[in-house]
Amino acid sequence: MKIIAPKSYNSCTIGLPPSKSVVNRAIVLYSLYRKSTKSVQEDNSVSIKDLLDQKYSGQPLCDDISVMQYLADNIDKTDTFSVQASGTAMRFGTALFAVTEGTRTITGTARLCERPIKPLVDALRQLGANIEYLKEEGYPPLKIHGNPQMKGGELSIRGDISSQFISALLMISPSTQNGIHLNIEGEQVSQSYINMTNEMIRRVIEMNETPELEPDWSAAAFWYEISTLCGVTFNLPGLKPDSVQGDKICDRIFKLVNEYKKEDGIFEYDFQDCPDLAQAVIVTCCVKQIPFKFIGLKTLKIKETDRIVALKTELQKLGYCLNISNETIEFDGKRNDCTNDTVSIETYKDHRMAMAFAPCAIKFGSINILDPDVVNKSYPTFWNDLQKAGFILS
Repeated sequence: MKIIAPKSYNSCTIGLPPSKSVVNRAIVLYSLYRKSTKSVQEDNSVSIKDLLDQKYSGQPLCDDISVMQYLADNIDKTDTFSVQASGTAMRFGTALFAVTEGTRTITGTARLCERPIKPLVDALRQLGANIEYLKEEGYPPLKIHGNPQMKGGELSIRGDISSQFISALLMISPSTQNGIHLNIEGEQVSQSYINMTNEMIRRVIEMNETPELEPDWSAAAFWYEISTLCGVTFNLPGLKPDSVQGDKICDRIFKLVNEYKKEDGIFEYDFQDCPDLAQAVIVTCCVKQIPFKFIGLKTLKIKETDRIVALKTELQKLGYCLNISNETIEFDGKRNDCTNDTVSIETYKDHRMAMAFAPCAIKFGSINILDPDVVNKSYPTFWNDLQKAGFILS
């Protein structure tokens, strides 16, 4: 898809998609616990689908939410599940199936089956789960023999692994006989996502509240990027500064970007608690030629693609050279001469690569995004929203 920047931008209202982080946690919690709560005994019509329909009527759901909903809806009807490219559904689904009676196989795309799941499987086995690897040790696909009488107990788990492993364990904890006591070893990455999980457990189980399915702060980052690069403000209704989402820090980070001056030197930030914001911020800073050193990016290597390498490769096409390591990305603020032709950006089946690079059309006049449908994973209406803002797509 060719993205062409408009001569003038529409300062319009953008209806962001629901946060898949919030919704997917709500789906798991409702699947495990909501049927036993007083409010649902009184009104069995309440469901996550109902809540989404009420708030986001007519808006297509992203692939990540659709897959997680499919798992929950068919948990007693199907014995083989493909979560496609959804790492969240693989991790949360593995834990959900482990405490639900029945034997099920869970698999996904080739890339998903290259993403490690051993720390979660090891932890679940220690708690009493029966899980088999069907191919390579440590990776999906998995065969899970559910145990609704799982004992639970105390276990230790590394803090530098995916926070979704820890969130998955926390969400099934109340369903085990003894609960789960987690000892986190070392530094905890993506702590904000753990905090979100704990808060949602508290609200849904302890407080018996209906979860608020908020707009996605992660998706908002791309509109902050566009606003920073074109100088036009967009209305993003529903975003709350006191959101349960850790990515609400997006507002603060882009404020720092907008306030940056050359005399400030190197712009530094630690993305350990908000890695999903990194691509939007990195591309923005490169286009604005802000020298930076960003750390806390270790988990980017095990996302939909190796995002660190992908950013280096694609930004180089635009004349920006990054220095990278396993968890650090640096940029000297200088742009090299390169072709004036419209550059084609490879997205590596990664939704955030497509959305982070599309705004580069503002700087270069146009840009090609390969495999643009990858945005369906988290933000199906992204291209339509770009057109609302004045961008031309062909």
